[in-house]
Amino acid sequence: MRPLRLVSAALAVGAGSLSVAACGSPSATTSTTAAPVTTTTASAAQTTVLTSLLLTTTDFPTGWTQDTRADAADTSGTPACVADLVLVRGSTDRADAVFVGPGDPPPAVIQTVAAFAPGSAARSVAALRADFDSCNGRTVSSGETGVQVGIRPLPDPPAAGDGFTAQMTLTEGERVSYLDVFYGVRDGSATFLGWSSSSPDTATFLELSAAAVAKL
Repeated sequence: MRPLRLVSAALAVGAGSLSVAACGSPSATTSTTAAPVTTTTASAAQTTVLTSLLLTTTDFPTGWTQDTRADAADTSGTPACVADLVLVRGSTDRADAVFVGPGDPPPAVIQTVAAFAPGSAARSVAALRADFDSCNGRTVSSGETGVQVGIRPLPDPPAAGDGFTAQMTLTEGERVSYLDVFYGVRDGSATFLGWSSSSPDTATFLELSAAAVAKL
C-alpha cells in the first residue's frame, strides 16, 4: 500500500486516487530571500506587496527549507474543495510559497497570500469554508482501497481575524494522514496555510497560522 503523500504540496485526486503529501525529496533551498511563485499576472509592485506578506524559513522551526521549484505549488488534479483554498478562489492577485520540514516522511506547508477587490475578501470566508467542508465524509478510491475523508474544526489561532481553521483526516487502510488548513482575512487581504503531515498534532501549525495572519 502506497503512503498518503502531498504531491507538489497539494491534495491530488486523479485516475481514482487520492494522495496527501510531503513533497518527497524536493530540490529545496534554505534561503529566506528566494522569491515564491506568483500565480497571477500581478504587476511588479503588486507582487512585491504580496510576497512581503508571506512567511519565510525564519518563521519555521529548525530544519525547515523553502521549495523554490516552479511547480512546487501546482494544484493539477487537486479536488476543488482544496484547490479553491490553495488558489484563494475569488481573489484578484496572489503569491505563494512552499516549505518542507525534516522527518520521514517530511511535513510540508503551502501558503498563499491574496488580494481582493474592495469588499470581496470578507465574503470569501463563508464560500471557501463551505467548499472545503463539502469533502467531509467522502470516500475516494485509491488502488484497491478506499481513502476516507473526515474534517473537523480546529481552534482559531490568536489574532486570526476573520476566517476558519480545520483538520482534514485521510484514512487509507491502516495509514492515516492529515491536512491542516487555515484561512484568514484582514483588511481586504487573505492568507491560506496548508500543513500536510502524518501527525495529528497542530501546535506548530496554529503558531504559524497566527504568524501568517499577523503579517496581513
